Amino acid sequence: IFNRIFLNYPQLKEKWVFAKWLNSEEDIRSCTQLVCHSSQIINILSRVIENLKTDDSSQFHQIFELGKIHYNYGVRPQDFEVTNIEIESLYIFFFQ
Repeated sequence: IFNRIFLNYPQLKEKWVFAKWLNSEEDIRSCTQLVCHSSQIINILSRVIENLKTDDSSQFHQIFELGKIHYNYGVRPQDFEVTNIEIESLYIFFFQ
């Protein structure tokens, strides 16, 4: 998804300190910081999904803090619309 975001919406690269030098698909795929960031996203999403099955609300504080950090980096809700667009386009490509 980051490949598509950075290639289709290069203006969003400024939201990531390490992304301004990522200009090709090869640059994006070989960026260890991006691989780490992607792993962290998958990790937090897995925990959120797992907590939906329980009454444990302790993760909500961590997610709220994570949101504040992203806000301080300049990420705004409309920036996530791009992610939604790219996820939907991948879904359509693979499943329809």
